[in-house]
Amino acid sequence: TCEKVQWYTVRFRIEVFHKILKSGRRSEDRRLGSLDRLERCLTIDMITAWRLMYLTMQGRETPGVASDLFFREQEIEVLKLIKYRGEYAANKGKSLSLRDAILIIATLGGFIKGKGREPGVEVMWRGIRRLADILIGVSLTTSTHQSDYG
Repeated sequence: TCEKVQWYTVRFRIEVFHKILKSGRRSEDRRLGSLDRLERCLTIDMITAWRLMYLTMQGRETPGVASDLFFREQEIEVLKLIKYRGEYAANKGKSLSLRDAILIIATLGGFIKGKGREPGVEVMWRGIRRLADILIGVSLTTSTHQSDYG
């Protein structure tokens, strides 16, 4: 019986992976024209899908782990800015748990917190895209600020 449960667990993860590829990355919608282009595109899509699935699953299985194992320093600082808003300076030195980071990202993706609800891969995908856009904005603001005053 335990073996069957383990099979279904693995099967569920495979289905989630394919759902990310199909829905989140919209791999089927691309018309790339050649096998070589398709292979390169799928390689990037599969890495992205795996990271998203791994992040979502780890957030459920090990929520207390430090987020710096999964995110770059700049990503963590932006997530802290979002979480702490006006109190960022007072909380700048605090670490951010993986659970906190995932909830912030999921909220960026449209997740509404509720009792017993966990963010899924779709809201995580949208949230990660929004986080990437925010990081671009921060990068542009920082480089503009440095060139104006540096």
